[in-house]
This record gives sequence, C-alpha cells and structure tokens, in this order.
Amino acid sequence: MQTDPATRPLLQPSAVETLQMQSIAVRMGLQPRISMSVPSYHMPDPETIQQLVQAKQRRTCAGYAAEGAIKGAALGTCWGLFEGTYLGSKAGIKGLNLVGHTAKCLGVNIVGFATCVSLYSSTYCACEKSRGIEDWTNAAIAGSVAGGVMAIPMALKTGNSRLVLLLGAVASGMSATAYSLKVEV
Repeated sequence: MQTDPATRPLLQPSAVETLQMQSIAVRMGLQPRISMSVPSYHMPDPETIQQLVQAKQRRTCAGYAAEGAIKGAALGTCWGLFEGTYLGSKAGIKGLNLVGHTAKCLGVNIVGFATCVSLYSSTYCACEKSRGIEDWTNAAIAGSVAGGVMAIPMALKTGNSRLVLLLGAVASGMSATAYSLKVEV
C-alpha cells in the first residue's frame, strides 16, 4: 500500500533523535503531529513560513550581538580554563598561584572571545540588513572587521600596523570559507 510521502511518518527514531527533532521543530515553529507515539514534522504552510521570515527580519542586530557575546563568553570560559591550567602547570606554577593564573586567563579570554563573537555577529547582521542578501560576502566583511579590531591591541603593543591588515584578511578568509561550508540542520 503506497502512502503519500508528505503524510507518511518518519522511521522509528531513537529517543535522542526524537528529542533532537522536537528541538529543531520548536525552533522552526513547527507543530508536532503525533502518530503512534512517534512525532513527525512536516513543512508548515506558506503563511507560517512567511511569519518565520518576518520574525527573523524583525530581530535587531543588538540581539545578534548579545547572543554572540553569550556564545563567545562560553567559548572563552572553556579556552581560559584550558589555557590557564595548561600554561600554568607547564610554567611550574602550583597551588593558589595556579588558581590565580587560571582566573586571570579566564577573565582575559571571556572578555576577548565575547567581544570578538559579538562584533562578528553584529557586523554580519548589519551587512545582511544593509545589502539585503545573505551570502558569503557578509561573512567576509564581518570576519575582516572582527579580526582587524581584535588585532589592534597586538599591533599597538608590537608597533606593527600591518598586523591588523593581516589578521583582518585571515579572519575574512576563514569566515567566508566557514560560511561556504555551512550546512543547514
């Protein structure tokens, strides 16, 4: 017996896959349809898709910047803990001095990563809204701005102003490449 692919439920997913599908569906604004206790998700009608697009367009760049700062702070926390303990242990620092060293690395990395990701996210959003297109060029522009701004303190410390251009170009290339390789979930 043939069934319409649009109405056919998905194969029996595992518990983890079910939770992942539910999470993705909720973020997309889809309503689950329960069939034999296995949820299946189908594309919403065009009106719902239009509402989702309008909701994305209403989101401000400040919201993207705040979200980027939170993500960057989380990443900075992980890197700061690793860097502080690893480099401190390698340098022979022990006890409370190692805790202090790790705390300093933690603070520096949280602020640095939060600033960089927030700057990237807000610049990407501004480019997307001003150009009206979502493509790799926005990622390249945002990467060059974030990389260049984050390189300014190092350039001032070393006296090498070309470092700003170099790191901006590297970040731009990496951002454009990452955008090109982006896979939608």
